[in-house]
Amino acid sequence: SSYVLAIPVSCVRSLERPPPKPPDMEVPAATA
Repeated sequence: SSYVLAIPVSCVRSLERPPPKPPDMEVPAATA
């Protein structure tokens, strides 16, 4: 059952604390 819970837990964590996105992609888009 731990394996089944590991998937939803990882999804919940990603939603609460999303990985830091590289500003290189957002900065040029904002300036453009």
